[in-house]
Amino acid sequence: MEQEPRGGPPSGYRRLAVYRLSVWFLRLAAVALPCFFIWPQVWFVLPIVIVFGLIVTLPLRYLAHFDWRMPMLDLDASMLKDALDVRYW
Repeated sequence: MEQEPRGGPPSGYRRLAVYRLSVWFLRLAAVALPCFFIWPQVWFVLPIVIVFGLIVTLPLRYLAHFDWRMPMLDLDASMLKDALDVRYW
């Protein structure tokens, strides 16, 4: 993938597997976290979601910060937009 001349993300960064996995994690976390608040007996869900979230999203944050020089707010906005978009696969 080609790097943007101003130091932004590569042109097809939304098609990378690590990006898609992070977006899908956000979608699944939106389902798993309310279970913790509704049924306190499943308290183990919260630490699992937090640890799995770190494992999934840290490689993407590393790429965005060090390789692409992309601001974290731009990355967060892009991921949330895609997580809430029904058409994003």
